[in-house]
Amino acid sequence: MINTVIVIGLVCFDHAIAITEYHIARISEEVQAKPSLAKLVRVYKAERRRSHENVIFLHGLSEAVRTVSQKSQSMYMGSAMFQGGLRIDLLLLYYFCRVMDDLVDEAPNQDAAELAIRQCSWALKCRFGEPYATSHPTILRPPQYDPKPSWDEPALPSSSALIYAIDLLPVSRLALAPLLGLIDGFKTDLVFARAGAASPIATEDDLELYAYNVASVVAVSIVQLVFRHHPPAAPRCPPAEWRARVLEAAETMGQALQYVNMARDVERDAAIGRVYLPQAWLSAEGLKPADVVAAPHDARVTKLRMRLLDRADAMYRRSRGAIDELPREARASVRAVVESYMAIGREVRKGPRTTGREKLKLSPWRRLWVVWRAMCAR
Repeated sequence: MINTVIVIGLVCFDHAIAITEYHIARISEEVQAKPSLAKLVRVYKAERRRSHENVIFLHGLSEAVRTVSQKSQSMYMGSAMFQGGLRIDLLLLYYFCRVMDDLVDEAPNQDAAELAIRQCSWALKCRFGEPYATSHPTILRPPQYDPKPSWDEPALPSSSALIYAIDLLPVSRLALAPLLGLIDGFKTDLVFARAGAASPIATEDDLELYAYNVASVVAVSIVQLVFRHHPPAAPRCPPAEWRARVLEAAETMGQALQYVNMARDVERDAAIGRVYLPQAWLSAEGLKPADVVAAPHDARVTKLRMRLLDRADAMYRRSRGAIDELPREARASVRAVVESYMAIGREVRKGPRTTGREKLKLSPWRRLWVVWRAMCAR
């Protein structure tokens, strides 16, 4: 009998904690990662009276989990390293990135992709409090969710998936500028589809800018969420200086991880006519983008892939020390995500072992070992 009562009590506490984590994900105020028992009780009573709002939000969260887990294993596994409201916020951030990426890459034509980008920029500004949003407070809150984007509707935004993903973003804990930077990265991707257009990545500076737009801004957003969920203890130097240093390291690490992605996906990108290796690098090896598309396993291309990985390793070494300056609650999780990506880079160095359209992945046991070692590091 006593054991039964204990189990029921644990279930009730787990339920209350789950509701509190859900509450943290919904509110716009400063969060408290470890609420008191009194707050657990207050939140539990309050949230039970909001059944309609709960259903809408939980449906969106379920869709985010389904989409991210199916289409981006690395992002999904990365979010699994975190806990509570922070993990929910990360899933919603990754969901937005995934939806927008699909709308651009899977658009039926160039015009549709450009329309999706304009819609996304417009809707983000509305969601983050531009004047139009205050005069139309329900513009980004559709009563029903249709996961299939509609390209035929002329109104902005035309994709219900995009509306839903942006509406779910935890905007009170994010900044608009990094997300708009991500949109600039999508614009670069579209240049590859324009007939006769020169490669948008001509120099190393172009390479760095692209990596910044598609990866550094996401890394910065992740660190912003970490700071909001786990307000750091007093740093050794002035808070503004410390925060700037950590965010700068996040930008550098984001670029490093993107270089790993680029090196891994040379064949997959070539299959859709995209070559992210700088034109200057190709010219030095006597290559053109068309040569990479035709023969992505050419020895000269492999040499440039190793050059990308060398840059990734250098930037990783330069910025990894900042992980130890993150709040203790998120330190091991961030390290696990970073080390998982760098382990993929080491696998790429061993040579191609997949077909052009298959993404190189770590085996489950290899991934488990990398994560365990990172989580145990001090």
